[in-house]
Amino acid sequence: MQVDLLVCLRCGGPLAKIATVPAIVECEFCDAVISVGQAAPVVTSVSTHDAKREADRQNARQGFMAKLTELIQAGRPPYEALREASAAHLGTAGQTETLARITIALAVDFEGEDGIPLDQMGMMLARIAEGYLRVLGELRTAASYELNLPFLTADHRGPRHLARMLSPAVLAELAQREPGSLGNDAASARRAAAQAAAPPAATPAEEPPKKKKKWFGLF
Repeated sequence: MQVDLLVCLRCGGPLAKIATVPAIVECEFCDAVISVGQAAPVVTSVSTHDAKREADRQNARQGFMAKLTELIQAGRPPYEALREASAAHLGTAGQTETLARITIALAVDFEGEDGIPLDQMGMMLARIAEGYLRVLGELRTAASYELNLPFLTADHRGPRHLARMLSPAVLAELAQREPGSLGNDAASARRAAAQAAAPPAATPAEEPPKKKKKWFGLF
């Protein structure tokens, strides 16, 4: 259990870094209070709804999206852009790499299914991150919820949609993936499939040996 990559058991949102365990941490996305110890974390309580806090969260998400869009359009690598934007606008929970890992992992799974290379996704990554943050609000009262991003992109096959059922447990698994290896498996699978589908290269036919002229052919 990596305590610096924990997600909320109630909504699946990133939790702030924990220096040592046992510890008590409050989710900045749904107000759940979580006890983290040597055993599995548990939700101990949930704060009452606060309209001002909810408005602050909405403003923070808008600031995050504006910053992320700016960084992606400026050509920053996706992982760096996600980390910088979340650290700037999503409080102490945003200063972890959890949101970046989850967003990239969702994008890589989409890449594996639809063949859209991660390095060509651009603003699609911003939509995936925004969709993830939107799902957190739904997971406050539901065990799972579908991340549904219609018309995420389009190619010769037509519009491509991302639909993925998410739960706090699924998000916790995505957060644990190592970002350095993300995309490698999908890229390798695409190359292997392309090589298998490609017709074998034709070997150049050998030229027939030239006939030697006989001496009597000179007269």
